[in-house]
Amino acid sequence: MNLRTLKEFLKQPGIRIVPPEEETAERYGEVVAGMRKAGIPIPTNDLWIAATALETGARVMSFDSHFDSVPGVFVVRPQPES
Repeated sequence: MNLRTLKEFLKQPGIRIVPPEEETAERYGEVVAGMRKAGIPIPTNDLWIAATALETGARVMSFDSHFDSVPGVFVVRPQPES
């Protein structure tokens, strides 16, 4: 079910997969340093997602509140399915 949902999501206009580049890694380092300095622990995968969003200007769609702590990341909350 999750794979099917993901495939349907990726078919939508404006949705694309963005592979990490050198700039993403640099942004990742900045985000990690900022979160450590602020004393806010965030899972590594979420840090990579945040770095990619900051680099590309993308919005992050997530139920996860970790992204709320990352300055500059715009979070969209999905509506739960009925």
